[in-house]
Amino acid sequence: MTGEELVLVVTDLEASTRGWRRYRAPMHDLVAAYVDLVERRLQPVPRIESFTGDGHVLSFPSTEAALSAALRLRELWNQRRRSFGRPEWENTHRLKIAVHAGQVHRLDESHLIGGEIAVCARICKQTLPDEILVSSHADRLLEDRTRYEWGGNRPEAAETESSVRPLVGYSGRDASAAAPKRGTRRSGRLGGAVSA
Repeated sequence: MTGEELVLVVTDLEASTRGWRRYRAPMHDLVAAYVDLVERRLQPVPRIESFTGDGHVLSFPSTEAALSAALRLRELWNQRRRSFGRPEWENTHRLKIAVHAGQVHRLDESHLIGGEIAVCARICKQTLPDEILVSSHADRLLEDRTRYEWGGNRPEAAETESSVRPLVGYSGRDASAAAPKRGTRRSGRLGGAVSA
C-alpha cells in the first residue's frame, strides 16, 4: 500500500459537549455556523477528510496553505462566535487547531488512515483554546518561516513524536498575507493536483 504525504489540520470546538447539554438549540446554530465557515467559506480551500461533530480533519497541499487557512479560520470563527451575542460564549467555544504533516493512506475517497492522523489529533488535544499548534514535521516543510510570528517551542511529547510550537500570526513584514486568496479545491496532496 502506497501512502501520500499530506499536511493535516485537525480542529476542535472547545467545550462543545458541555454546550450541547446546556444549550441544545443555540449549539445547533453555533456548530452549523462553524461547518459553514470550514466547508463553504475557508480560503485556501481545504480537502475535507472528515467531520467529527465538533471539528474537522482537513488536508492541504502545503504547510503554507494550511497555516494561512488556520489563521484565517481562527479570525473568522472568533468574529462569527461573538456575533451570536451570547455573553456566556465570550470565553468559550473557541477553536483549537493543530497542524501536522506526514504519510497517510487512502482506503478509498472518503477514508484516510494512518498514524499521522492520530498524531495530529493528539497535538490538537494539547492545544489551548484559540491556539494553533504546529508540529516540527509541518514546520520543516515551510519555505519561509519568517512570514509568521511564533511562540516558544514546547518539548516533544511521547504520544505525538513531534515537538510543537504555537503559531501566533503573520509577522509584521508579511501582514498583507492575511488577506485570503481565492483558490481552487485541491486534492490535499503535496504538490496539489486539482480535482473536481
